[in-house]
Amino acid sequence: MRLLIFVTFILTSLNSYAQTIVGQVLYGINNEYVEVFLTDYFTYTDTVINVVKLNDSLCFELNLNLEESQQVTFKINHVYYTFFVEPNETYKVEFPPYNGEASRVLSKRKTVNPIIIKDGQNRINEKLEEFNYSVDNLITENAQLFVRKTAENVVAAFKLNIETKTTTEQSAFIRTYYHFVIAQLQLTTNYSRQKMMDEYVVNVTPKIAHPEYVKFFKDFFSGYRRFFAVTSLQLKLESSVNVHQNPDSLLSVLNTNKFLKQCTDKQKEMVLVTELYDMYQDATYNRAAIESVLKKMKVRSLYPDVQSIVKNILNKWNLLENGSIAPEFEFKLPNGELKKISDYRGKYVYIDFWATWCTPCINEMRLTKALNETYKEQVEILSISIDESNKKFQKFTSKMTYDWVFGRASNLDKLKEDYRIMLIPKYVLMGPDGEIIKLNAARPSSDIEKEFWKIKKANAPKPKDKEIWEMK
Repeated sequence: MRLLIFVTFILTSLNSYAQTIVGQVLYGINNEYVEVFLTDYFTYTDTVINVVKLNDSLCFELNLNLEESQQVTFKINHVYYTFFVEPNETYKVEFPPYNGEASRVLSKRKTVNPIIIKDGQNRINEKLEEFNYSVDNLITENAQLFVRKTAENVVAAFKLNIETKTTTEQSAFIRTYYHFVIAQLQLTTNYSRQKMMDEYVVNVTPKIAHPEYVKFFKDFFSGYRRFFAVTSLQLKLESSVNVHQNPDSLLSVLNTNKFLKQCTDKQKEMVLVTELYDMYQDATYNRAAIESVLKKMKVRSLYPDVQSIVKNILNKWNLLENGSIAPEFEFKLPNGELKKISDYRGKYVYIDFWATWCTPCINEMRLTKALNETYKEQVEILSISIDESNKKFQKFTSKMTYDWVFGRASNLDKLKEDYRIMLIPKYVLMGPDGEIIKLNAARPSSDIEKEFWKIKKANAPKPKDKEIWEMK
C-alpha cells in the first residue's frame, strides 16, 4: 500500500499571502531536494523561488508567500510539474513518475501532470482543466472554420456560454484566464482588431504574472514593426536602434501606429521590449545596439515589471558570452569513473555534444579522429553523450575504436539549458582557464582545424636565444 503522509499546516497572521503545498513524490529519486520556479512568460525564463528538502518518506511541506494567484513549477529529479496556487490556500499534491519515452526534441522538458488531492476552496486547477478541455473540443470540432478564419460565430457563442456560467466565479485569476484564452481564440478569426483593443487592451491593467494575458498580449502585438516595412519609417526604426540606440526615439516611431497610441505608457514599453527581443534574431538590427537600448530601458523605466522583463532578457542573452566561464557539469566515462569539465583546466578543450541516435554526430567523429591524431597535444577532445539510455551509450563505446575521451552527461536538463543545446551535434571550444572561446564552434567537417592550428602555433615552443660567451 502506497505510503502517503500529509502534515497539517496552520496559516499564521504574519504571512497574509501564504500558500501551503504539502506533497509526496511517488517514486525513488536521486536528488533529495525539490526546486520551485516562477516563470517570466515574456522570455520563458525560470527563477528559483524556493528549495525544499524531502523527508525519509519522500514528502515535503512548503510555505510560499505569493501576493497573487500564479502558476508554479516544481522540478523533481529533472521532471517538471506545473499547477496553479492562490493566496491563503492549502494544496496537497502527489508527484507521479515520468513514464514517457525520451524526446529527441532537445529543448522539450520532461513534464508530468501532478495529482491534486486538495485544490483549495476555489478548485482552481480543476476548473482550469475543465475549461481547457472545452477549448480543445471547440477547436477540434470546428477545425475547418478555424483554418479558414471563419470561426467568429462559433467563438462568440462559446464566449457567451462561458460568461453566463461564470457570473458567480469568485476567483479573479480564473475569470482573467477564461477572458484571455477566449481573446486568443478571437485572434485566430477575422474579429475586428479595434474591438479587441477596446475589450482586451485599452483600460486593462497589465497582468505580467498571468500566463494567458501575456500570451494574448504578445500575440496581439507580434511583429508590430511589420507595419513600418517598405516605408520611410522603416529607416527611422532601424536608425533608432542601430545608430541612436535611444528608447525614446524608438517609442516615438512605434507610436505612429493607431493601436499603440491607445496604449498606456507601461503597455507601450511592454510592446517595445517584446519587439527588441524579436529584433535580436533579425540581421537588420545590430545585437550590441539592441542590448544598449534595453540597458537604458532597464534604468529609465518607471515600471518594475518592465525592468524585470528587461533584466531576464539581458541575462538570457549574456549567460554564455564568449570569454565567460563555462558552466560546470559532470559526466561518466564508459568505465563508470565520474569526471567534471573543470578537471580539464589548463588545457584547450573541444566539446562535442552528441547522441547514439544522431547520424550526423557519428559521421563527424570520423573526421574528429584525424583532428585528434594531429592536435591531441594541444587540444583535449571530449565527446559528451546526451543519451537518456546508458545502455545505448555503453553499447556504442564498447565497439568504437576512437581514443579520445567519451562520457555520458549526468544532468541532461541542466546541461541542455546551460549550453543552449537545441540541435546536435553541437561543439564548444574552451580555453585553459575554463573560458568559452566559441559557444557555437565549427564542426570537424567545417573549419575548426583553423582554430586548432592557431592554438598549436601560439603554444609552440619558442627557440631559445643563443647564448653569447665572452671570449677571453
